[in-house]
Amino acid sequence: MTKAEAAAKILKSQCLVELELRSSHTKYEAFINGNLGPGDDFYVRASFNYKPCIMEANSHRSIDSSIPISALPISSGDIFHVTDSLLGGSFTSWLARKVSPGVSDLGSIPSYEKAAQLLKSQISSTCSTDESKLYLRVVQLDSYPYPRPVIIYGPLADKAMRLLVEEVSTIEDTDGEPRFEAPPISGAPPQQDDIFSCSLSSTSPGVIRLSAIQVK
Repeated sequence: MTKAEAAAKILKSQCLVELELRSSHTKYEAFINGNLGPGDDFYVRASFNYKPCIMEANSHRSIDSSIPISALPISSGDIFHVTDSLLGGSFTSWLARKVSPGVSDLGSIPSYEKAAQLLKSQISSTCSTDESKLYLRVVQLDSYPYPRPVIIYGPLADKAMRLLVEEVSTIEDTDGEPRFEAPPISGAPPQQDDIFSCSLSSTSPGVIRLSAIQVK
């Protein structure tokens, strides 16, 4: 739950809200030293385009006049790292930095609700805008956790697969696992010492069954 979501839930509650304060010296010291952000830490991918107005000295106008932080331009597909979803106590802006493609300075981007308002004003008042689809929550991965299939066509496909598995996979790798692996045709695990005799035999039907694809 983000700061903005927690604040909105508290404000909408009609019951008595009890707040419990817990001390944490390590987090307090990290916050004082600037090693701990304002409380949010999540990534979103934008599915819309937004170009903020340009003020003097080529600086972008802020999304909210009460927040003195320039707005960041947004292109569909941009990924942002959000560190404050309640920037300046306002539900209209997020403090974020673009991390892909490229890296930008810290700036403000519109929240779900504000982005929907901006898009409605740009297109048509009769068009409905789904706020949940404007940003897609994503996660940062150091490495892709699943094997990616490589499909090779043509008369030299068998030769290319053999080179990938037997030669390229022998290159020293950090995790010690093979970089390329030929899946079995029949669905039964092949022998480790004779993988091509199982998967590339002349009697194979040429179709890889879904059961042969193992996700680790």
